[in-house]
Amino acid sequence: MQRAMRETMGAWVVLACLIAQASAGQIGVGDFHDPMVFNFTELSSGTHLGAGYPNPYSSLGVQFTGYVTSYDYQGIQGNHLASGFANTPPEPDAVRLRLLDEPALRVGAYIWAAGDGDSWVTAYDGSGLVIASYPVPGYTCAFVGVESTAGRPIWAVEWHAPSSSGFDTFPRVDGVRIDAVPEPATLGLLAMGGAGLLFRRRTKTKCNP
Repeated sequence: MQRAMRETMGAWVVLACLIAQASAGQIGVGDFHDPMVFNFTELSSGTHLGAGYPNPYSSLGVQFTGYVTSYDYQGIQGNHLASGFANTPPEPDAVRLRLLDEPALRVGAYIWAAGDGDSWVTAYDGSGLVIASYPVPGYTCAFVGVESTAGRPIWAVEWHAPSSSGFDTFPRVDGVRIDAVPEPATLGLLAMGGAGLLFRRRTKTKCNP
């Protein structure tokens, strides 16, 4: 009886993992699966990214807004994106990511927060509505990832600092990771497998109490 209960609980765990996107959550670097990674090492320091500038990542369906600079600080290593303070027109206090072709299931990056007050990581859906927003305390550097909600994949992310911080070049962003939304066929097969496992466990429990 106890074995049957454990097997049934295990099947429910499988299903829970498959539908875990019911609400957005903050995740770490180890929660990504075969992501695209952007370290900006192929770009020259001083490169501007954003509206009106060439997009070196257009073939990957990604557009960043920011300014490439170089510095080492904890998770920030070498080339990274500072806020678009040097862009024309200037966009201080924010680094942005926009997905052009396909949305993402997960997006994360190392963020070096401004010194005065919290910086924030905010993810948006296709309608421009907030999916989730998480703070990063000033003077710290941390990896912050966002996992999307069911039916609301991520289309844009903004890393932003309070305009009152006085640190126009912050926040800084590096090691951006993007996990694509799985193909519907893949999700369907996984769900069928989980449901089949649950049915098998329940049948076995009824026949072998």
